[in-house]
Amino acid sequence: MNNFIQPNRIAPHDIFTEQGLLHIMLSSPDLVKIISGKIDQADFYREGHQLIFEAICSVEDVDLFSVRNYLTLKGKYELIGGDEYLGSLVDFNYSKRSYKGAVELLKDRSKKRQIIIQCMAIQDHCFSNYELEEVEPNIKDLAEISHRTEYNNQFEPSDLAHRMLETLLDGKGQAGYTTGIEQLDAHMRLERKTVTVIAAESGVGKSALCFQISLHVSKAQDGLVLYFTLESSDEAIGLRLIAHESKIPLTTLKRKNVEGQEDRIYEACNELAEGNLRIIDDTKFCQYSHLESFCHQMALDNKISMVVVDFLQDMEQPGAQSRHLEISQISRQVSNLAKDLNVPVILVSQLTKSVDGRPELKHLKESGDIRNNADNILFIHTPDSFPVEYPVEVYLAKGKDTDRFSEFLMFNGNFQEFTEGSEDQFNMAKAQKSTTSTFSKGFGG
Repeated sequence: MNNFIQPNRIAPHDIFTEQGLLHIMLSSPDLVKIISGKIDQADFYREGHQLIFEAICSVEDVDLFSVRNYLTLKGKYELIGGDEYLGSLVDFNYSKRSYKGAVELLKDRSKKRQIIIQCMAIQDHCFSNYELEEVEPNIKDLAEISHRTEYNNQFEPSDLAHRMLETLLDGKGQAGYTTGIEQLDAHMRLERKTVTVIAAESGVGKSALCFQISLHVSKAQDGLVLYFTLESSDEAIGLRLIAHESKIPLTTLKRKNVEGQEDRIYEACNELAEGNLRIIDDTKFCQYSHLESFCHQMALDNKISMVVVDFLQDMEQPGAQSRHLEISQISRQVSNLAKDLNVPVILVSQLTKSVDGRPELKHLKESGDIRNNADNILFIHTPDSFPVEYPVEVYLAKGKDTDRFSEFLMFNGNFQEFTEGSEDQFNMAKAQKSTTSTFSKGFGG
């Protein structure tokens, strides 16, 4: 048990990154306000760096002389290392473009140090035979540190407007990700910090649409696409992906009748390997807090392009007083997750069983608050006949900064693929809805 106490271990920190961030603030005063809005003095490990950060944030015009004068008046200049050390920070070799990564790294190290302090306090209390009630405040503080959200990311309107203007003029701004389906891309993009709900009845193809979009984004963007499948098994998803890429019918793959088509399957696997799609099939992520924690952990070491949750009604939030409030809380937290990670999130939703005809916002299952917390809501509607390939209407019932629209696509269940369609095809299928179905619901997901 004595091995549990290791007093000689050094707390997590990164002196090089601290020096790099201070160099950026000294050499690029335009970034001081942005960086100081994301990080605190206590996030620096070395006391001298804390003092230099304080000086930079306190002076009106940031330069070497004003920082030196501030620290001299405080009687702290020699404590930070004097002219030699401050000059070395100005000459430090660190890229201005790395400031976001440096901030995230220092926040990570700072949070770990805070967790260690609380854990040590809890350990001391427990070894000293304190009553459990006396330890609980430290445990609550530990939980707060682990789930803390920063509220100091603030900008004056003029600063934000100028920053967006620069982004637009230099051509680096992105209007959002395309879906890979031209008829939809003509109307909308998947923008960062937004939640897009895709809703439909069972078996119409909402999961297939999400997979097609996810595959496209995973190949077009350099970050990971995290796809949480809370309903389908990984084997079922694997077959759908192979069918989509290889154009071998899903029914053929399910029957394992693939003799002579092995090369096409290998090619499909190689094609899938080129993307950044990550399928997460674990029932523990039905509990939202676990899913949120996993996403934040992945974001520490990886760039994330998009998150997909399939589907909302499979999720739970322990302690909710009703199912309506539970879904309401989860949908609101997913919206916060999109903002925290700075990515678009796609949320798959079921409909109520009382839908008769074209779905509306009121048909979203289990909570009307889904419509309030989502930025965009797409419905998929199809006639009652279900052959292997059938027309669907995809329409935007709610949109953020975009007009509502309706487009007609064709869905091929065997290839799990949406392609260009027309209203005439849709109306013809609708007229034939009384025809005996040759295709059972559930094929499309």
